[in-house]
Amino acid sequence: MSEYQGQLLRVLIVEDSADDALLITRDLKHGGYEPETLRVDTALDMRTALSGDAWDLIIADHNMPRFNSVDALKLASEHDPNIPFIVVSGSIGEEIAVDVMKSGAHDYVMKDNLARLLPAIDRELREAENRRDHAKAQQRIHHMAFHDSLTGLINRAEFEHRLAAAVDSARYNAEQHALMYIDLD
Repeated sequence: MSEYQGQLLRVLIVEDSADDALLITRDLKHGGYEPETLRVDTALDMRTALSGDAWDLIIADHNMPRFNSVDALKLASEHDPNIPFIVVSGSIGEEIAVDVMKSGAHDYVMKDNLARLLPAIDRELREAENRRDHAKAQQRIHHMAFHDSLTGLINRAEFEHRLAAAVDSARYNAEQHALMYIDLD
């Protein structure tokens, strides 16, 4: 049973077979998730789905008549490289699977071994959460490095950096800038 028991899970399924999509959805339910799924099988449909909704996970078949997992991965990465992307395929060779993983897929599972799917999903959801937490921490550190903790305004180092950039752009791009100095004391 998943540690995410009862958790709503929004899954974009890139799959040409409605039956295979239903099997994946059934496995998610048996694993304790409350899946909300959408099945797409073209690049246009996937673009539309990505731009319209927020997804927790993308599961893609590798071989489809009009689309494949490599193309789906490119679209997903352009949209948000942190969405877990798992390839579930019935006919993917090891060499192709390795190439897809090198391209950014988080895992691949063979359709005849779906028992691996839930552990892969659990792991990738944890990893995605870790990536989000890490990005937030990095943003906070960056903000703290260049802003005053009391006022939230940029600090002296960042002010000098921006002033130098403005002077350079005025010098080399014939732009004009103005500086207003206010002494808060």
